Amino acid sequence: MKFEYIRLGKYIKRSAINNKDEKYGTELIVGVNNEGIFTSPKGDPKGVNLKPYKIVNNGAFVYNPSRLDLGSIAYRTEGLCIVSHLYIVFYLNEEAD
Repeated sequence: MKFEYIRLGKYIKRSAINNKDEKYGTELIVGVNNEGIFTSPKGDPKGVNLKPYKIVNNGAFVYNPSRLDLGSIAYRTEGLCIVSHLYIVFYLNEEAD
């Protein structure tokens, strides 16, 4: 079976909108597990600087590059959340429709 290779850059737009105004609190912090599910943080987020956290809306893909071997990527459908600044957040653009 032959596969066609395409560059994803044509179909996605990366988002780096962060929580610089600290509008969102620790109750909205989530992570992504290797089953593609958003999960509560494992550690205690009290005292964490939330300014660099990225804002995620419905329709976003969230990828954790530090867990490449596990494939930690999820698609957001449960409303707004915030994720670590280390995560990559992207949306499909109009080209993908």
